[in-house]
Amino acid sequence: LQFLSSVDAAIAVSKATADAHRLFLGDTQCTVVYNGVSLDSDSAARPDARTRMLEASGATGDTLLVASVGHVCERKNQLAAVRAIAAMQADCHLLVFGSLTREPDYVSRVRSEISKLGLESRITLLGMVERSADLMTGADLFVHTATADPHPLAVIEAMAARLPVVAYASDGVGETVRTEETGLLVTPGDEDGLARAMEALLCDSGRRSVMGLAGRQRVEDTFSAAATASGVARVIERVMSERVGDA
Repeated sequence: LQFLSSVDAAIAVSKATADAHRLFLGDTQCTVVYNGVSLDSDSAARPDARTRMLEASGATGDTLLVASVGHVCERKNQLAAVRAIAAMQADCHLLVFGSLTREPDYVSRVRSEISKLGLESRITLLGMVERSADLMTGADLFVHTATADPHPLAVIEAMAARLPVVAYASDGVGETVRTEETGLLVTPGDEDGLARAMEALLCDSGRRSVMGLAGRQRVEDTFSAAATASGVARVIERVMSERVGDA
């Protein structure tokens, strides 16, 4: 961080990130360029992905599937999602994609909570899964419970997959998800609110569909990989132009 004030330009992946680093930037111009994702994949593979998710979870065909993507660690706060599942009446199954080796003690706490709440048949910790973005197209809902997250790709990938998102409104997540339009944002730490938001969408397939389509459109408009590359290129071109002008 101490070197930031001496660079020619800085790029932040969200306004929240830019604000957090402003103290270290000095007079350096900081440009927000959001993370972007490839839009090559689409929902055409959803039936196959759903079958694979059902097989991985052992859930029945009518079960609503909730996806969560992120290394299982304290910052990602999967315990909140576990407790939300316990508080809900909807017939749903939570599948957690992400490394189980980053913070073994936290993973043990998550497993212990699942066992204590009797949720072994409703929650599956999948570990690392290749092409998780493709697989989660088979879900009905995406949940993101991180207490701090600059601008998570997983949320954008979920929106690209036409999944409505329920998330804590932390950092860049609040800039990405438009509450009541592409999903529902909840005050960080409000586990009861998280459960209510998840259940509200799981019980309303029409609302999920509308939000999923709106999320896909938002990614196409704002969070594509092409938009990210273009934004970075503009910053580089500006710096090079200024260097030439100073020569």
